[in-house]
Amino acid sequence: MLVDVRESAEFEHGHIGGAHLVQRGIIEAAAVLQMMGFKKVLNLAGGIVRWAAEGRPQVREAEY
Repeated sequence: MLVDVRESAEFEHGHIGGAHLVQRGIIEAAAVLQMMGFKKVLNLAGGIVRWAAEGRPQVREAEY
């Protein structure tokens, strides 16, 4: 499962397809997920900025 911990407006502006929005206030860090029993927890180096800079696909919500 891919979890995006940014704010909802940032998520709507562009995110990785299939990502689930779980804002940082709910999950503080990868360490918390590991303490919860998740075995394969990774932090995306460079975050969404690097992802976009490398030309990788994003899902964009409708902006009004």
